[in-house]
Amino acid sequence: MKNLFFTIIILLFILVAGLDAQEIKNITLKNTNNKIYVSAYLDEDIPEEVFEYLHNGVKVTIVYEIKLYAKRPFFFLTDSRIKSITYKKNVKYNMWEKVYVLVEEHHKEKIAAQNEINARLKKIENIFLATMDDIKGEDDCYVKIKASLESVKLFPPLSWIFDVVSKRGFETSWESKDIK
Repeated sequence: MKNLFFTIIILLFILVAGLDAQEIKNITLKNTNNKIYVSAYLDEDIPEEVFEYLHNGVKVTIVYEIKLYAKRPFFFLTDSRIKSITYKKNVKYNMWEKVYVLVEEHHKEKIAAQNEINARLKKIENIFLATMDDIKGEDDCYVKIKASLESVKLFPPLSWIFDVVSKRGFETSWESKDIK
């Protein structure tokens, strides 16, 4: 019983050690023709183990969660969410052509170099957030962004055996920036 407890503790430490300390940086907001666009970057490269998953035929999805809030007085306890966007980047490696296939929204692109796909995965650029009419009448608004490795999709029966793989990867903390 004692050995089982220590084994579980050691496995938990190994899983936590596999998480990289990614963070969002450089959130920029652009107001063009009364439309607000958001861009953000991860401060570090995508972990090398993610590329190992890709090279072994596993599909990877990186998710950027973007939320727009209006600040409320402290007695409301929470701020009011105006809009929420989930932006996904799906990538898989084509072993025959030796290229990465990146799918963003409905746009599909083949990229040959690992450093180029790394640069594309770690940033979002000019994502439409809201119009100025959406935040009309709000005094203070801010945007929050978080990025994470959604999951590593294995096909059965490997998904039953290697469920631990989906727990690894990265997840950032929420980063925010004021709009007005």
